[in-house]
Amino acid sequence: MSIPSDHKQLRDQRDGDLSTTEWRNANGQEHLMLTIARGSEIESPTAQRDGMASNPLMLCTVKPIREGLDNGYRYALWAASCQDTNAAGRRREIWSKAIQGREALYTVRKIFARPPADKDIAKWIAYLDAVQVCDPQLPNSPCRR
Repeated sequence: MSIPSDHKQLRDQRDGDLSTTEWRNANGQEHLMLTIARGSEIESPTAQRDGMASNPLMLCTVKPIREGLDNGYRYALWAASCQDTNAAGRRREIWSKAIQGREALYTVRKIFARPPADKDIAKWIAYLDAVQVCDPQLPNSPCRR
């Protein structure tokens, strides 16, 4: 996946089979996050989506956008409107694409502190649609050139 030029890396964290890298845009109102779960952390893309709706730390209304096969791998794409259950009660819009690779589940999230403008909706859905998992050793999952 390509990182937008106005996003700078905020953190890169590894904890066993789970790694998370996060970028923030220049005004700090938007985040882009990549999570890679290997081993026992792997679940299906739709389970990842459905788990967001039942997360006790956030109250999320999840809207599935689409699911299927992308470059030979199962994926799910969804939007969620979430509110933290802590005292701050911060609201966020979180758009996600989860892809189940051979050895890991890859989840890309675009997180907005405010609901995005209409012009940004198409831009970020197209961005998430373009994110793929590839494997140069498998003929049905080629990497883009």
